[in-house]
Amino acid sequence: METPSNRRETNATVRCVSGTCKKCGAVMNVEIGELPVQEARRQLAARNGYECPGRHHELSPLLDGFRWDWTPFEMPAPPTDEEFLEQLRQAYPGRRIFNLGAPMPGVPHLTELRGLEHVGFGEFESADHVYVRHDSPRRSRRFYVQLPRAQ
Repeated sequence: METPSNRRETNATVRCVSGTCKKCGAVMNVEIGELPVQEARRQLAARNGYECPGRHHELSPLLDGFRWDWTPFEMPAPPTDEEFLEQLRQAYPGRRIFNLGAPMPGVPHLTELRGLEHVGFGEFESADHVYVRHDSPRRSRRFYVQLPRAQ
């Protein structure tokens, strides 16, 4: 089944608006598709609580946490989760990669591991390994690459 996370046309673009976090300066591009800007703004105003791309969590409304540029722009469509996973596999050959999100065939879920400790900002470690977080460009999954703990 095709979903937004696994479908991408070659040379596809997406229509977005952009916001800059008032707290940390991180930029968030929000895909609005064909929605009129006023409707996109209304939908964003209804979202309470969010994770900023700067990796801090807020309970305030998304609309209030950013300085928004409501001028729509086109940008290349981000890679699918599957394409991003393949990029990670190429960047970390031979390393185990875990998913934290909806189940993904062939990718173990991070919650299957025992002895993990959360060390902040979505990062985890165990006695022997660190688990480095990589957010999918579509912000639909978090992938974790298992690396040996530095001696």
